[in-house]
Amino acid sequence: MDELGRIPPRPLQHEWRHERYSSYDGIGYWVSEQMKGHFNQIVNHLKSTREGALSRALREKEPDILAALADGEKFFEMVVSTYTRKNPYAHVAILETIEPETFVSAWPMAPKSGWYWIGSAINERYKSSFHSEELRHERPWARQVVALLEEEVERFQGFARLRLSRAIPRSIGDADDDDVAAPMNGTVASIASQAIADHPVTPDNGAPAG
Repeated sequence: MDELGRIPPRPLQHEWRHERYSSYDGIGYWVSEQMKGHFNQIVNHLKSTREGALSRALREKEPDILAALADGEKFFEMVVSTYTRKNPYAHVAILETIEPETFVSAWPMAPKSGWYWIGSAINERYKSSFHSEELRHERPWARQVVALLEEEVERFQGFARLRLSRAIPRSIGDADDDDVAAPMNGTVASIASQAIADHPVTPDNGAPAG
């Protein structure tokens, strides 16, 4: 069925892990103790197959993601959880399906007014990635993008150079962060009429400075 394309991808939402396979259309399955092992094996294989179907589907979305860079705010909303609930790829590792070189080449081609939104999208995505095993796996991709972007900045002059430099994501951490198992406090981003402002935390009372 998978070869025929009849196995649907698993859902994009992070709640998919809580899907129940013990019933369908209001009717529960009765599984004898003797068959439970076989039943669980089939269910686990189905979940794995749906993961594979999603991976293939995400790779096909590369043109859509690159096109969204033309509107930085739209790109932000596609890949970061916001209060608008219009964030289809906020919980799936879709960015790593794009070659870092391709992404970095497309970024400066976008309108300069959107550069900060693109950088903010990656910042917010990886600030919260400690909550997501899947997004944590995407962090090496982000580090490659940052390294390439820092090289790309050198090609620019004047205000454009400063603008692109300020858009470089700074919240992706390093390789040691990829092994963090315990969730850390992250931010929930919201779309505003202006670009996202940074809110540093003071060491004495934990309140945002400013």
